[in-house]
Amino acid sequence: MRARWREWWQGGKYATQAEGLDFWRRYFVHVSKSAFLTGRAPATSGRAPFVADLEWLVHPEHYLRVIEGRFHEETAA
Repeated sequence: MRARWREWWQGGKYATQAEGLDFWRRYFVHVSKSAFLTGRAPATSGRAPFVADLEWLVHPEHYLRVIEGRFHEETAA
């Protein structure tokens, strides 16, 4: 989480702590709308539903895919 915060801060995505907190609040609201990321999607192959944890959500590759909307049914291709 700290690495993503610094990455966005240094990239100029937000200039103040308040803007940063707002950005991350919106990110997690976005995550909460995904049935897949929150374990509300049906399980496949007899496995339990996937639930993204914090470590998974802030991993650089996953983070970008979340922002792109890849885990939101309404935007999946």
